[in-house]
Amino acid sequence: MRALWAAREASLAQVFAQAPHLIALGNLPAGRQAELFAARRREFRVR
Repeated sequence: MRALWAAREASLAQVFAQAPHLIALGNLPAGRQAELFAARRREFRVR
């Protein structure tokens, strides 16, 4: 039971640690967001 609780707490801590970065990214102008993610496009693989 402790392992389940610890895993849940760890995942919540990671989400909250990433939140400020995601909020800042969402607040960028649309043009800047497009610049950042233009080079990251990949073709999806059919599995």
